[in-house]
Amino acid sequence: MSLSLKEAERFLQQDVGRVLPSFERRGSQLEMLRACAEVIEEGGTLLVEAPTGVGKTLAYLVPILLSERKAIVSTRTINLQEQLCRKDLPLLARALGSPDSFRFELAKGFSNYLCRLFLEALDSADPARPKLELDLADAPDPQELRRLLEWARQTKTGDREELPFEPHPAIWDEVCADANACLRRECDFYESCFYFRARRSWEEATILVANHSLVAMDSALYELKGRGGGEPLPLLPKADILVLDEAHRLDEVFSEIFTAQLTQLGLERLVSKLIGRQTPQTRRGSSDSDVDAEAEGKGRRKGRKAKALPSADSLGLLHHHLFYDEALIAEVERLRSLGEGFFLKLREAFPDPCKVRVLPEELDPRLRRELELLGMAIADLGGELEELRRDHPLHRGSSPEEKRLIARLNQSLRTLEHLGQAATLFLDLDEECDPHLVRWVEISGRRAALVTGPLYPAEGVQLSLIPRYRTIILTSATLSVAGDFSFIQERLGFAGRTLSLRSGFNWSEQAKLYIKGPTPPPQLTEDYLEELASSVAQIIRESGGGVLVLFTSWRALRGVKERLERQGLPYLILAQGDKPRQRLLEEFQEEGNAVLLGTSSFWEGVDVPGPALRTLIITRLPFEVPDDPITQGRMEDLRRQGKDPFMDYILPQAILRFKQGFGRLIRTSKDRGVVWVLDDRLVRRPYGRKFLESLPEELKIQVQTSDPEPD
Repeated sequence: MSLSLKEAERFLQQDVGRVLPSFERRGSQLEMLRACAEVIEEGGTLLVEAPTGVGKTLAYLVPILLSERKAIVSTRTINLQEQLCRKDLPLLARALGSPDSFRFELAKGFSNYLCRLFLEALDSADPARPKLELDLADAPDPQELRRLLEWARQTKTGDREELPFEPHPAIWDEVCADANACLRRECDFYESCFYFRARRSWEEATILVANHSLVAMDSALYELKGRGGGEPLPLLPKADILVLDEAHRLDEVFSEIFTAQLTQLGLERLVSKLIGRQTPQTRRGSSDSDVDAEAEGKGRRKGRKAKALPSADSLGLLHHHLFYDEALIAEVERLRSLGEGFFLKLREAFPDPCKVRVLPEELDPRLRRELELLGMAIADLGGELEELRRDHPLHRGSSPEEKRLIARLNQSLRTLEHLGQAATLFLDLDEECDPHLVRWVEISGRRAALVTGPLYPAEGVQLSLIPRYRTIILTSATLSVAGDFSFIQERLGFAGRTLSLRSGFNWSEQAKLYIKGPTPPPQLTEDYLEELASSVAQIIRESGGGVLVLFTSWRALRGVKERLERQGLPYLILAQGDKPRQRLLEEFQEEGNAVLLGTSSFWEGVDVPGPALRTLIITRLPFEVPDDPITQGRMEDLRRQGKDPFMDYILPQAILRFKQGFGRLIRTSKDRGVVWVLDDRLVRRPYGRKFLESLPEELKIQVQTSDPEPD
């Protein structure tokens, strides 16, 4: 269908206006709608920076619907997904004249759904069967499994979101669907499968709402296919249009998906699933009595002696009569031993906690040899399990129990592949290994890991995402630095038209920016925290509460919180970490005059319209500390290119983060408030101008400093 710009504009202003009484004409929204309509009609890529108040969702949804092309709309947060599915899309359906005028669905990953095959094993009359794989030692509620089974018998969707309680991870992990384990059409429950039933509805939808992680994982599968990895099942159906809303965090999401990790906990869990938890009995070995005739006759490889099984409490997958193999179990025991030895030495070589970049040639020779042995053991075991899998082909007469066990074997095989790939990438053994990889060691409590990730996700995006869609639209409130999109384009690999829109708010009337010192020291000091807490307390008193305070470190947040509490301010003080994020935001909104202290994730995604949030304090410009391995790798890469890492990476990233934080204050055209930046580098350093140039031009700014500003 040829998309008419005039028809899109008419539909937005007349039809949407008819069903949305509060609709008002916005120039920026119309400008975005026109740009989206053009790129949908012509194909290509469009990057749109649309500040809060533009109405960006309707600006891209209207031309999508009128084009009659299938689209995937991806978001980062659940909040925006809910807005799309509960508000914007139903609104457009009414504007078209019928609630059923088009179909939209919400796409979720495998693990959000119950697996009927795995569920059947737990919903068994035999009380010993669940013990084969389920470890409930840490489960807080012994009745939880029963409650889950009762819900499972009644649910029509199998969607975890419908559960009336939050399941323990160990329990849900045993009953949820898994892409690596799934038997697809060979499963007896394929036609009634909760996941595939939902998946079929996605095919029929005009608009599919998803999240960035699902889109990135789907791209990773596409890349795997491109590298000769067979025909993996795509997670998302084919579509002409991909909209990436909240696109400012795509870098992190895609980098994470293309990252390989060899973790101590992951290896321990794999071994436990295969041969059970290590106990004195399993260390001594099994008894010498033979297994029953059925076990003897099923899938036994030549030269392997089958023995009786240990107690049910210690059983793993390979102790089941279908797979029981003494030599194979010994190989897994060897893998367990090598893993324990390697991670013990890793912990001795690196402090706890740490996140340290490591070059392959810098790894201690003894540690490297231990890792090589571990990698070979993983590869050897993978080959043995592949042979075991071939020895047990599924056929029409396979029982549900056999299929469940094969599914678990598939799952273990894929886990081994991922662990082996992580070891190989870290050692840089692959001759075709991408030179633009960053490797680091993480130690933190129970977590010990070797991690290898891409310097930038651009190559993966260009190979596995861009070619699959006729049109791609990226949008967010923060995509550019003073109108320049090159920072995000270079990291993500997107080229195309860019559009930076003006906000729909009246900034000269709705907000004011105050800037005052001090200049934060490179390292936090007690004197600085005292001065900072004093300034924050003064602003809180002047505002009468209703204050959101943003920090760049946990230490600063805790230090200011302690000092504020000692001052006895007559306002409720809420702090990130004290309660779940959503509960903190609800209490902050309900109280009306509360003070909320936040760091990291509170710089974005906080949407508190109205007087409950009338003052925003940014305690420090959000420069990233260059001790993160990815940051270090990117800075080195820029130096090799003859560029300035600060001006070309650290500064643009800080400006985008600053804009996200600044955007927490004014959420609607009725909001009023002030922003305080307690960091006078904004006016004392030349780069401060770039921060200010990224804010609305109409914003009134007042500087409070005892010394004259520099020229």
